[in-house]
Amino acid sequence: FIDFKENNIVSDEKINEQLVEEVKLIFKEVLNNNEEINIHEHFIFDLGGSSLEYITLLLRLKQKYEMDFNFLEGESCYTVYEIVSYILKRGK
Repeated sequence: FIDFKENNIVSDEKINEQLVEEVKLIFKEVLNNNEEINIHEHFIFDLGGSSLEYITLLLRLKQKYEMDFNFLEGESCYTVYEIVSYILKRGK
């Protein structure tokens, strides 16, 4: 587990490191990017993804985790951190 308190990030959440790595891998595949991705980098603004690639990302995540990504509740899911948090809240 990654303890975000130890990394100077204000959060009580513990994120499963394997899940973080899986989501990072999907980001890299969709973006065709081999560089390291920071968990707080924005898919579009920081990593240069397009809206079409974002839809592809959500479809890949839906297939892998067998869950819908419904953001009508005002949640933002553009970073690895936000997506992992969303998956953990909704049950993996």
